Amino acid sequence: MLSVSPSPKRGNHPHVLILVCLALLVLGGVGYAWYGRASDSVSGPAAANQAGTGVSKVYSQVDTPNPANVEVESEKPNPPLGLPLEKLGVFCDNPRDPVKQVALTFDDGPSQMTPEYLNVLQSKGVHATFFLIGKNVQRLPGMADMIAADGDEIGNHTYSHLNLAKASVTEGVYDILRGQDCIEQATHQKPYLMRPPGGELDVPAIKAIQKLGYRIVFWNVDPQDWKKGATPEQIIGNIMTNLRPGDIILLHEGKLQTLTALPELIDDIRKQGYQIDTVSGLQGAPRRRGPAAAPFAATPAKTLPEAHPPGGAA
Repeated sequence: MLSVSPSPKRGNHPHVLILVCLALLVLGGVGYAWYGRASDSVSGPAAANQAGTGVSKVYSQVDTPNPANVEVESEKPNPPLGLPLEKLGVFCDNPRDPVKQVALTFDDGPSQMTPEYLNVLQSKGVHATFFLIGKNVQRLPGMADMIAADGDEIGNHTYSHLNLAKASVTEGVYDILRGQDCIEQATHQKPYLMRPPGGELDVPAIKAIQKLGYRIVFWNVDPQDWKKGATPEQIIGNIMTNLRPGDIILLHEGKLQTLTALPELIDDIRKQGYQIDTVSGLQGAPRRRGPAAAPFAATPAKTLPEAHPPGGAA
């Protein structure tokens, strides 16, 4: 007959406790090593740039403040939610424009439809501002070069369409500079205008972008042409209903409904007595074209008011 030994009393086996402690130490070491590798994936390029090793092509090619320092300097009290973006140096429109004009802007290009967009603009004698995504430029460099060759203005829309309000400052700066590098390689132009994807920003991101020498550009007319089911008639109606001098109109590349609406939209805007120009033109500055173009003067970070940090996108 099998006999069952009585259960040992608590504390009779100290070696069990020792084994548990050892196991915890091993697991802790593995976790720390994983965390270090994950952190290196973000901080590594910034550290390499600071050391001047040239490991990161994007960072080493751009003469800007070190992204790691940008992150440190941005960790300060920030303006509260609701503070007008204009107070932070973000360009949303030009309501005091003495000339009756508006700016056309296109996000998310280039695309396979880029030549068709450009054909419409050329036929109407209009120039616009294109905010390009770096990975799209990388995929279609000839399309980006075509935009530049036509004399249209090019801005940076990050490399991966990154949400800059949710990303760390270092991640955001890296993505912006990577997008910039793609644009420069394809067009031989350095962009000086930057539009955050989805308009998602917080104050640390604003400060960092301005330290890179960019002018941040938003919009004040959004016809929501990107929505599923949007029609050319709806797009035109949404724009024309409340059009005012100095408006910046947000449109998107690669959308058939937007392309279809574009010729009539341009005609309708002109019928109302408006001129159509680029973002730079709306500010009374020449279009930014070519490698020798001078940048907009970025708003110095030190002039920004300081208060409590916002909890989300501006």
